[in-house]
Amino acid sequence: MMEVRTIVSGSYNHDNDDDDANDDDDDDDVDDDDDDDDDHDDDHDDDDDDVVDDDDDDYDDDDDDDDDDDDDDDDDDDDDDDDDDDGDEGRVDRIDNKLTQLDGIQSSVKANTVRLDQIDKRVNDIEVKLKDIGRSREYDSKNIDEIKKKHSEFDALKANIKQMEEQ
Repeated sequence: MMEVRTIVSGSYNHDNDDDDANDDDDDDDVDDDDDDDDDHDDDHDDDDDDVVDDDDDDYDDDDDDDDDDDDDDDDDDDDDDDDDDDGDEGRVDRIDNKLTQLDGIQSSVKANTVRLDQIDKRVNDIEVKLKDIGRSREYDSKNIDEIKKKHSEFDALKANIKQMEEQ
């Protein structure tokens, strides 16, 4: 008989049955692979929990007085409260930073408002100038019309003078 060995997910599988080696229905192998992966992960989770529990049990083993251990545990609770205070201080710092950012944004908005007012004044000045230009164009066009009229009158007078000279 031939022995087939496969390593799946860190486990060592052993198959001594030659009939199963040629068998197409190896559903057990597929399921075993998945189960081995899950068991492997569970083993790691259990080991991690034991390590944490061992650390808690070994804390302050040098003290023989149980009352002191209880007081130390209370001090640990106070330290946890201090950690919460640090968290609150962190939140306060973040809020202060946000308020500082908002102050900066407000001053920027005020500066931009002043700039917009200046731009608005410039636009109004330009509109006034454009109106003046429009009026001057109207005036100029009227003047041009008057000049053309006077020029044509002058041409007519000139023609009249030539006629008089010819007579």
